[in-house]
Amino acid sequence: MNLWQQYQTNKASKQGLYFPREGAAELGVSEGRLMADAPESVYLGGKENIRNIVLELRTLGQVQCVVRNSLCVHEKQGVYENVSFAPASGIALNIGGIDLRIFTARWHHALAVTARENGKVARSVQFYDEFGVAVQKVFLKEEGREAQWQALSAAFGKNRKPEFQSAAMPPPVEPAPLPAEKTAAFQERWNELKDIHHFGALLETFGLDRRAAYRHAPVGLTRRLEQGA
Repeated sequence: MNLWQQYQTNKASKQGLYFPREGAAELGVSEGRLMADAPESVYLGGKENIRNIVLELRTLGQVQCVVRNSLCVHEKQGVYENVSFAPASGIALNIGGIDLRIFTARWHHALAVTARENGKVARSVQFYDEFGVAVQKVFLKEEGREAQWQALSAAFGKNRKPEFQSAAMPPPVEPAPLPAEKTAAFQERWNELKDIHHFGALLETFGLDRRAAYRHAPVGLTRRLEQGA
């Protein structure tokens, strides 16, 4: 059996939801490798195609964007419009719907996926990093857009599968703690923020990632949540 068949066999023995992310972990492979093995998955290419694929997502109309990890899932519905790119990142802005920042350094591979279950069909464009970790899935939600989805798949489709790195994702590098004087300056700049989109630049200025930033946050502006919250 191939990976997809093994996943389907395991899924049949489970109670409740059993997502590909969970199935891939049980099989000891990445989710990207599992999804690439699905019978109706089409590889859309690597980094050379990512930006052009994202620009074409507007043709799909109303979509649902999904990203998840082991603790949470984030879903957003809207139209993938007003897309623009800078050298290292991009933005998609649909007022009242999608408002996403796209950090393309992690977007290495794209798949067009058709999933059939219980008489229903779900079509999506899925993006993965070099290790096969899903960075975003874009699901078709608007009726009558199947032709546009097929056109996108045909325009970028490759007659091969993606090659993911088999090594484990490297652990994150913890930034060095800020000394007291820099902590005070960081907290002052945090309190002066007027636009949440400037938060990333604040982190770069002080050499912090988000987790480290929360540990240095002004008193009362962050709090730890239990995993079951």
